[in-house]
Amino acid sequence: MRFLLSQPTACVLLAYTKLELERELVASAVPDDPYLLPALHRAVHDDGFETPPVEHVVRRMRTYAESRVAAGTPLRSVTRHMLGLFNGRAGARAWRRALSEGVNRGNPSPTLIEDALRATHCAT
Repeated sequence: MRFLLSQPTACVLLAYTKLELERELVASAVPDDPYLLPALHRAVHDDGFETPPVEHVVRRMRTYAESRVAAGTPLRSVTRHMLGLFNGRAGARAWRRALSEGVNRGNPSPTLIEDALRATHCAT
């Protein structure tokens, strides 16, 4: 027996499925683990994508932070989006602490980002 859905019915079903999947993903560990989505990508697509090492991400973010700070953006506005970079990894607490406390001291510099990376190595 074969069931065919009309196009409007299929569209409604797909939209509902996407909404339900979004709810499930938001309630799961996916938003908290920055390395889970790249792992899923590699599992589904064989395109040679490799997750860059965290040290590379930190160096790139420091360069980005330097350009934003030079344009007048407070360093805090960049680093707050980086707090979860080490979620689920050794040194996560030291990373968050170094970034959070560092941006609240005097006039913080983008070198704070690499200092926070060194703090993660000391904490392990």
